[in-house]
Amino acid sequence: MSADERYILNTLLDKYESSALFRTGESKRRIMIRCADDKVIKAALESPETKEEFYRCLSSLNEKGIISFDYEKKQIARIVEHIYLNTDRLDDAYSTIGRKKLSSVIENLVGSLGNAGISDPELANYVKGLAEIIEGNRHIYLPFSTDENKNNSIIRVLEYISSSDGETLERVMSTNLFKDSKYFERNIRNEVISILRHVRPDEPDDSILTSFGIIRYPEIIEFKGPLITDVIDYSPLRNGAYINSRDIFSINCVETKTDRITTIENKANYIDYILHSPDNELVIYTGGFPSPALQRLLSLIFNPSLEYFHFGDIDAGGLMIFNKIRESIPSLKPLHMDEETLLANIGKAQTITSDAYIERLEKMKSDGEFSRFGSLLNLMIERRIKLEQESLI
Repeated sequence: MSADERYILNTLLDKYESSALFRTGESKRRIMIRCADDKVIKAALESPETKEEFYRCLSSLNEKGIISFDYEKKQIARIVEHIYLNTDRLDDAYSTIGRKKLSSVIENLVGSLGNAGISDPELANYVKGLAEIIEGNRHIYLPFSTDENKNNSIIRVLEYISSSDGETLERVMSTNLFKDSKYFERNIRNEVISILRHVRPDEPDDSILTSFGIIRYPEIIEFKGPLITDVIDYSPLRNGAYINSRDIFSINCVETKTDRITTIENKANYIDYILHSPDNELVIYTGGFPSPALQRLLSLIFNPSLEYFHFGDIDAGGLMIFNKIRESIPSLKPLHMDEETLLANIGKAQTITSDAYIERLEKMKSDGEFSRFGSLLNLMIERRIKLEQESLI
């Protein structure tokens, strides 16, 4: 097959796959190329040699019944004006250039997304919704594409992330899944992050994988206070301590000689807070959504007889982080995350300019998981404001 024939059919099929006829099965408009608007075809018609070859290709495809064409009117020289795809011969058009039908790619992608073994509820709901949109609109949305191998690789990573209850180095995961330690990083890391961002939109790209247990390097968790494990007693360290996430998974017993434990979302507030916190208060820096390692530590220190507080941003992400930590600490209470704090610092609050963000807050308000923040959400929506916890330093 010549390059001209391949170009003609690929161009026509691209137009078909983006048309109303492909999406709905109905359209009065024909799938065509207007030659005067196509740079490649115009170039081919400029010289006698390339023009003759191009017309030969047109005639060949026309004789096979795959395309038809017409000539410009009122021209002495016969110059092709339009090339049409004969949509009753679509199968022949696809098979002639060995191109897979987009309808088949969409069907396979929808099936793979629908059957994906994703246990994380938020991620599973997003993937399910995306599959319904792709199927309903007959359109593949980023980060997926017509590259089925790449699509399947992305889904395999999502399944892996969802099934992991600990932490895994990125390159170890890549080796386990693809027998290539750099495949994930080179080919689909950004695509996977873009999907996870829909589930946790407030988590930075550099930590969103960590929040799902996929790490480039072992995580370092910071805290200050009377924490005693079966490995070491951290209580004497008055200025705070650090623990490697891998050590957390080897800890079996934790003792906290305190009545109060506070988790803090942002680093600046954590540093400021521990300067003034009593020695017998355990304070833990979360750095956003808790990773599996941090969730394990929180589960180990949970005791129904103790008081637990979380101090985070008064915004959508901060409230979501609170609920995520609450999965490990059911009795968790918000600290400085209320309407009184927001009103007292209204001069430092940020204006919410995005209607989509307000819609997001509205959905959270109607979600029972955020019922404790009902009054706060009402105030944020009415005043269109949010507050970063750094403003309280």
